[in-house]
Amino acid sequence: MIHRATARHVWTILVVVALSGCETKGPLAELEAPGALQVSSGQSWYMLGVQLLATREPAQAERAFNRSLALEGLNARTLTGLGIATSQMGQMSRALMHLENARDLAPEDATVHTNLGVVLYDLGRYHEAKQAFQTAFILSSGSNEVAALYLAKAETAIAIADQESQPDPAVSHRLQRLGASEYRLMETNEQDAEGAESSGTPG
Repeated sequence: MIHRATARHVWTILVVVALSGCETKGPLAELEAPGALQVSSGQSWYMLGVQLLATREPAQAERAFNRSLALEGLNARTLTGLGIATSQMGQMSRALMHLENARDLAPEDATVHTNLGVVLYDLGRYHEAKQAFQTAFILSSGSNEVAALYLAKAETAIAIADQESQPDPAVSHRLQRLGASEYRLMETNEQDAEGAESSGTPG
């Protein structure tokens, strides 16, 4: 659990940096004055959303991204911001919707696939998450550390799930006769089964 929280923290910081692109010195860059934001372009609303994500204010970030969409129309980077904001608020179904739409608009954007993979992972959809992380890793030419980290986590989760779904080879079943035409299915381990075979079953 500690490792997962650390990974999510790293993912949030790196994704915010990726969202901000080259238009600012980083997610903690100084914002424009609030009054200027009301009259500036939609790009400033987007950057405000990025800043609010960095300071863990997802509800306010969602409003900023929605304002950006209203001014600019649908685009992958703002939908990705909305996906991150709604996932921070625990609204995973909405986050998934935003990120799937972003992926459809920008199928070659590694940041979109990384964030989509994180949401799928948190929803327990490990196979889909693995595919998203693999795509992000390939698109980034192997430089996406977050995708690599979560790809390993997804593969581990898949392996654990597959192992848990396999029947225990040491456990078998046998029928116990209760009456003329009534039986009960009993679970036994190998040692109990051998004992039952040697002693026989009452007829």
